Amino acid sequence: MTPLSTIGWALADTWTITRRDLTHWALRPGTVAIGWVFPVMIALMFGGLFGGAIEVPGAGGYFDFLMPGMFTLTVFFGLENTMMAVTTDAAKGVTDRFRSMPMSSLAVVAGRQRRHQEALALFDSARKVFREMGAPGGEALTLSYSARDHLFLGQAEEAISAAEQGLTIFTEIGSSPGTARARYHLGMVLSRVGRLNEAVHHHAECLAFFRTSGQRVWEQRVCSRLAETFITAGRFGDATRHAEQALAVSVEIGHPYGEALSLWVLGRALVGQGDIPRSRDCLQRAHDIFDRLGAPEAADIRVLLDRDPVGN
Repeated sequence: MTPLSTIGWALADTWTITRRDLTHWALRPGTVAIGWVFPVMIALMFGGLFGGAIEVPGAGGYFDFLMPGMFTLTVFFGLENTMMAVTTDAAKGVTDRFRSMPMSSLAVVAGRQRRHQEALALFDSARKVFREMGAPGGEALTLSYSARDHLFLGQAEEAISAAEQGLTIFTEIGSSPGTARARYHLGMVLSRVGRLNEAVHHHAECLAFFRTSGQRVWEQRVCSRLAETFITAGRFGDATRHAEQALAVSVEIGHPYGEALSLWVLGRALVGQGDIPRSRDCLQRAHDIFDRLGAPEAADIRVLLDRDPVGN
């Protein structure tokens, strides 16, 4: 194969992954609409409704302080779906399926790379603004969130450094909620780079806080993440236990998307324990929920169930 044909092959595979992502967005027009409307709505609400009631000392006007925060909020909300999609693909076996196919290994990353590079640039700008404003909590939050984008771009050391810096700042300012969230992000990064024992430690620490403070959605997330880490470590009994806890929380709080994700992880954990019938039942239930929600993950699970007798 010539170098030119290799480049053409990689570009074609990259476009396939990009088109898959665009198809997912097309299936969620409401999400796209909200993404466009949200920053405008927030800026109008805080600027028009509260702008005249707040006086800012010094030469700068109210909007000089408002807009950096609005930009940061927009970045956080806009990245949520992209981060969830990439994380789900990597954690649930879809990326492994891509690796088993005759396709360019760069396509999965390149298909989304531009978004992550732009996100890092925005996070860096927001962090500088927060630092100038003397808002360490905002700076720590941007560092913690940027760790995922570094990770998706293959920048493991930068991801760990950003997550650790975010945790350090939150710890220094004594923010327990911030520290717990920073531990969650650091644990996620460490799990992805193979430092599993450290990942389990950080996730166990933040799980204790979320349970004590009654933050059930975060409790579900951390339990699910712990289950995935234990699957990677081959500790399928622990993985099953935490996946079942994540499932129970999702059902209790009425969180169908979290329920489907928990069932997906539980199905994978049960495969490791050799319980194939129950594993397929969990995967089928996850598929049915995703399908009812109109989520693109339904198609991914359908592919797994059709191609593999155990759906993993």
